[in-house]
Amino acid sequence: MDTQPHLKIFNTPQKHDARFPLFTKLPPEIRFMIWQCALQRNRIIKLSLRPLSVADGADTGSYIDGTERYHLIVNGIQLQSKIFQVNRESREAALVFYRVHLPCQFPFKPREKDIMKWAQGVFHYNPEWDFLSIYSRGGKHHDIRSFANFLHRLKNDDPKHVGLLHLAVNRFDTFYNLTRYKVASEGNRDRDPHDDPPVLEANHLKAIYDTLDQLQEVFFICTPQTSGRRKMAAKPDGTGGHIMGTAFFNRAHPIWNSTLATFDRLERDPRLIPKDLEKVSVRHQWGEIQSRDMLQSWQRMLKHCGINEPLQAKYTFLLATVPQAAFANHVFGQKTAREMLKHEDSRVIAMPYDEASTKRYEEQSSRGIENVFGFWLFSLDSPSALLEKTDGDDGDLCKFLDLSNNWPGLGVFDLP
Repeated sequence: MDTQPHLKIFNTPQKHDARFPLFTKLPPEIRFMIWQCALQRNRIIKLSLRPLSVADGADTGSYIDGTERYHLIVNGIQLQSKIFQVNRESREAALVFYRVHLPCQFPFKPREKDIMKWAQGVFHYNPEWDFLSIYSRGGKHHDIRSFANFLHRLKNDDPKHVGLLHLAVNRFDTFYNLTRYKVASEGNRDRDPHDDPPVLEANHLKAIYDTLDQLQEVFFICTPQTSGRRKMAAKPDGTGGHIMGTAFFNRAHPIWNSTLATFDRLERDPRLIPKDLEKVSVRHQWGEIQSRDMLQSWQRMLKHCGINEPLQAKYTFLLATVPQAAFANHVFGQKTAREMLKHEDSRVIAMPYDEASTKRYEEQSSRGIENVFGFWLFSLDSPSALLEKTDGDDGDLCKFLDLSNNWPGLGVFDLP
């Protein structure tokens, strides 16, 4: 175990004695309630909808109009709770909790250098606890219709007829592509569906509208991609290039991994990080303030669809940093997490920084801020610097915001 304070991991599992010999003596109804309580964990799950021609396997669609077949691809690791595997009683409780059961395919590589393959399986989903990030991959006339068919099935196959309540979106998710479609009206209802721009028919539109109308919370996934938690201040030099400045390293910034799903949600980040929140990088590789850009794109999508009234959904910015390429989406547990932190530390130490940058890094390391594999959660219920137009919108490659007045919640990935 690493004893260096700056390499400590916040996600370390708590060891406790889980033995309870009298559990089997409890009434079945009480045991069922205990299993259900243990299953109450949030997940962020990345889904892809692919045309049948892209992947082999059985047709997994349930359709509004008898068209547009797709495969449901479920990405991630450790998606299924271990409670499915304890005994028959626990599995029955898990199947009730995850009450929506959809045939799907799980991508995998038998070996690192092999091509991607798909294994047949079942996606177990709970609308009240799971956040879905949905990407429909296909031709320009295929993706939205497959997407609408999927939303229809998500509700149709739910015994409670609920469907999607919690959504996680990034810049490339299908909801943003709705602006590429013309909403069907009396004036364009007879157009060829393969015209450009394609028409979004009433039955598909209803499935999407019904989902938008019932959403309870939307996560806007903001994961600025530069060089991990190390950021270099840079300004335009007037010739098309940039002048590199002081380096900043924010150890408090949570580390994102899109293959991890299960997380615990804390209302407030318990770490002592007021100084770290004063300088948080929020730019992505296109130079925009990512949080503001995403919300504006979302609002344009709603306006395009004719939705003028504000939704009842709670809007939350999910902010995390993507690790350097060698470890992006390759942290699966405590061992690989420690390897990633050591690799990051060695690279930072090896860089030829100026004296101010080196001093700042040493000061941060001495405070022993625990590293979190997860994300910050900034609610938009109150004004946020994440949406403000600031003086730094001048082409800086690495824009920093002072978020110390918007103390975030914390999502902590399950890291066994």
